[in-house]
Amino acid sequence: MKTFYKKDKFDVPAKDKVAHAWAHQLEEEGQVYGGSFYFYGDTIFSYGSHFPIARIYHDKNVILFTSHSYSSTTAGHMSCVRSAIRHRDIIIVPNVKVIESLKRSAPEYRKTDWEDDHATNLRYFVDEAVAARKKLDKCRVDNTKETCIKIMARSARDFERYIEAFDLRDAPKRYTILHTVMDMGIEDVDNLVEVVTTVDKKADKLKTSRLKRAKKAQEKKQKKAMEDWVAGKAVNTYNIGYNSEVRLRIIKEDVQTSRGSSVPLKHAQLLYKGLQAGKDIEGKNIGHFVINKVTPEMIKIGCHDIPMSEIRRILSQTCATQG
Repeated sequence: MKTFYKKDKFDVPAKDKVAHAWAHQLEEEGQVYGGSFYFYGDTIFSYGSHFPIARIYHDKNVILFTSHSYSSTTAGHMSCVRSAIRHRDIIIVPNVKVIESLKRSAPEYRKTDWEDDHATNLRYFVDEAVAARKKLDKCRVDNTKETCIKIMARSARDFERYIEAFDLRDAPKRYTILHTVMDMGIEDVDNLVEVVTTVDKKADKLKTSRLKRAKKAQEKKQKKAMEDWVAGKAVNTYNIGYNSEVRLRIIKEDVQTSRGSSVPLKHAQLLYKGLQAGKDIEGKNIGHFVINKVTPEMIKIGCHDIPMSEIRRILSQTCATQG
């Protein structure tokens, strides 16, 4: 990767060189010394791939520029990029590196009309317009009113430009809300507020329903994993779930817990006999652990609250056999 330097105090700053080299695609990749500001191909970054500032879409003749901000240094990098591309067609969006939803196959990417890169970017324009419209009703200063009107106009313009650039007019049917906004026109902000409110309520309802189904499926999966684990099968305790009730099993000479801990079977048998005899076993050691609390319902050992019924189930028979 080519590194750009500032040769002396009269030379152009290195970050400006990097920004212009990227904007005009003079190099395939480049960076400032230290690598805090760099680019690979069509995308330029600040402090890592987690923060792409902008990306050039050559085939669409447009540049997507991030709406996010971070540190003051990153703000400086963003300023250099904006300066270098001021002659280009720029659209400000949350997602610079677009992954088109049509290329995604995993079901978790098919949630609501707004939950993919294109839809999130389009929703950004809608939210900007709606926020400006609401602010316009409250502001009393003429300059602020003019700013709100400009934001609404820019949002409408960018919405249309984005759709044209990425050819979204024939988007999939699941973009129903997108088509609704296109049909009514984003500039009709008063009606747009009502549409967005309806969309959000629908999205929240779908999300709640989806989470319930996912929770039910997860509980079923955890129950099966627990049954397999108790039966002596090799099961990753992560699949059982940390919030599940603690279960026990005996494997060879150890008593294992469903949370991944184990103690010697002999220790457990001795303490159980003491418990049956009415002795106070709080503070006693069992393996590498200490018994913190004993109640009629459970025994607390470290992070384990073990039901007394589970202890009786696993140890009563072995102690009787040993006796």
